[in-house]
Order: sequence, then structure tokens, then C-alpha cells
Amino acid sequence: MNVARSLAALGLLLGLSPAALAAPLDDYIVMKAAEKINLACGGLKYFEHERTLAAAADYLGQTSQNRLSLDGRLTEPDYNAWLAEQTAKVDAAVAAAGCTQAAYAYLLPAKARAAEEIYRDLALAFHFAQMPEGSLERLKIDNQQVLASQGFEAYLRQLYGEGFDTFAARQREIASSELPAANPFGQGGFGLGTTLGTMITDPDAMMKNSSLRMEGGDALRKVHFEVAAEASGLLVRPFVVGDRTLAQLVHPAGAEPPLTIVEGPSYLLFDPEPDNDTQADRVELSSATGLSPDGGLRVMFFGDAALAHLTNATVRLYARTTPLPSAVSSWEMFDREDWRAGTTMFEGVRSSATCLGAPCFDFPPEATEALTAFTQGDYAELFVSPRPADDRDFFQARYRPGKFSNYYTWLVRKGTGS
Repeated sequence: MNVARSLAALGLLLGLSPAALAAPLDDYIVMKAAEKINLACGGLKYFEHERTLAAAADYLGQTSQNRLSLDGRLTEPDYNAWLAEQTAKVDAAVAAAGCTQAAYAYLLPAKARAAEEIYRDLALAFHFAQMPEGSLERLKIDNQQVLASQGFEAYLRQLYGEGFDTFAARQREIASSELPAANPFGQGGFGLGTTLGTMITDPDAMMKNSSLRMEGGDALRKVHFEVAAEASGLLVRPFVVGDRTLAQLVHPAGAEPPLTIVEGPSYLLFDPEPDNDTQADRVELSSATGLSPDGGLRVMFFGDAALAHLTNATVRLYARTTPLPSAVSSWEMFDREDWRAGTTMFEGVRSSATCLGAPCFDFPPEATEALTAFTQGDYAELFVSPRPADDRDFFQARYRPGKFSNYYTWLVRKGTGS
């Protein structure tokens, strides 16, 4: 299902923006139908699917029935019965639409809402990228992230056609209004001018800025990840495990087994010159880790830093293989100097499979078994050095880089979890 090439879809997209939809319950049914249609037929990118899930939850929370259930005026059995009725309506709508043109009536409102949110977040990301060097508010953006953002903008231009400039201007306006200080956006690209506003000293405003910066960085990383995957010939599709939805990298021709993303896309602070380690030297190294059907793990790096520094890298996973000391959490143990004494080291092997435009590294199923040996929520250490056969420990001053959660690995392998 190729939405971008459908003239009918283009017309619907301009007419079915989220603002044009009706009551929260109607919006909820549309978003849930879009979610299920995408699972069955495709039509949404993964970053759009994620936003659709969040939108459905948001609209459900706005219904009077949800509010009544929260304050006890609607009993849990009555609320569940009402929710089952709405699920039946969603299923009926999905069955009627199928994988046909009729599905666009659900997919396009989902695309429209996702487009608005993601464009605003990217505008914020580029705003924070303009902060002065050394500023705590500065967001580092590399060339590949710029290109990925431009690709996303081109995608939206294709969808919105002549309406894109109006759409973009509105989203820049909304994004600007979210900033605590007056930081007007310009008109080029994602609309970021060079006016940086005044120094923010109010604690609440600083917290708000920090939150917006993280939202912008997260959106940028997810767009970059999907663009990198598509450039490598892979699709990013939703994969449902229990009540959770994870990203899964799929080779369209089935030439390689699918990889379920169990960590990331995220970044770790990486020092390209470990002998002269200072905070200012560190760069953000983007990665996503996939779990294969045979239980192996693949750590896939992407972005400028990975291309520049990982040609001869050492990539290792240190997984805890001894019980934690009494009354010590995995989080606390990870940042202790003796962390590695209770771990087993697994060496990452440079992969010959499809990667994300930069080196990726495979770990055997035994690493996954060690990673999930104890409890969900344990941490392992993903050690990355630009040097070959590097045995050092980068721990210093109660800080250890490379914290790697087993949360989703556990969920996929065990099929259970919170």
C-alpha cells in the first residue's frame, strides 16, 4: 500500500487533519483502526505507527468513560464492557476497509497527526542545535541526521503537495510557542533562524527546555534510524509482543531473518580518543540492537560518528553472571568499580549481514542467555572503543558508559514482563 503515490490519498490528507476530526471517541476508533490496518497491510512508517499508538491512548484518555472510570463513578467491569464495545467497532471498521483504498480513511488521519508532532519535534531539535558551543542546552546534530531530516521533509512535501508550506509554518509556530523564552523560528528548512533568545535562569523554564530538547533529540534519532534502515534496503515494521509494540527490521525479499529491536535507537557517549578523556571530547554514537530468531544479538551503529571511528573498533558485551549483592540494584551495581568482576565478556564480531550504513557487530545466543539470566530490568555493559582488542575499563568517578538494558530482550525471549 503506497500512500504517497495515491492521488486519492493526497486529497484525503489535506482534508482529514487531526483538527478536522470529531469527538475523542471517534478519534480513538480511527487511530486504533489505523494501528490494526498498518499491522495487517502496511501504510505507515514505524515512527508514524508509534505516534498512532500514543494518539489512541491520548484520545481514549479524553473520553468521559475513561474519566468516570478513574474517579470510580464507572466500575471496572462496566468500563471494560464499554471498551470491548469500542474494540468491536474498531475490528468491524478494519474488516470493512481491508487492504484497499478505504483504509486511507484511517491511515491518513494517523499520518497527519504524526506528521504534525514529528515536524514540531524536529524543529525543536534544530533550534537546540543552534545553541552556543558548550551550552548545556545544545543538541549535537551530525550531517547524516541533517540529511535524514531533509528526507523526512521531502516525504511530507510529497504528501502535502502545495499545502506543505502552510502546514510547516503552522508547526513552526506551535513549536516556537512551546519554548519558555522568546526564540523565534526563521523560515528556512525546518524554520530555525539564528536568534537564540535570552539566557534562561528560571528552574521551571530550564526543566521545560530540557524536556523539549530530549523530545526533539528522540524524534530526530528515530527518523534517522528509519531513514538509515530504508537506505540499506530494510523496512521497519511493528512487531507485537503481548501488549507491547517493538520495531522490527525486515528484509523485503526475506533474504535475512527479521531483527526485533530490543534496545534503541539510542546513543552512548563515546570518546574517540580514550587516552585523553574529557567530557568535551565525547560524541554521541547512535545504535540499535536487534534480536534474531536464533537468539543472537546484533548491535547496529549508524551516523557520522560510527563511520568515522568504528573501522577497527572493539565492541563487547559484559553481562552479569553472578547474583547481585544483598540490597544492591542492578543500576547501582553497574556504576561500581568492581562491576566487571561479576560479569562474563562476549566479543562482538563484525557482521557481514545488512547493517545501517556503518559497522555492526554480532553476539552469539549465549550472550542473550547471560543477559536474561536473572531478572527483567538488569543492565549489561556495551563497551565500545575505537581501538582493536581494547581491554580497558572506562569507569571513572562512579560513572560507566554503555549502560545496556535487558528489558525488551527479556520480554521477547521470555514472552512476559511488565
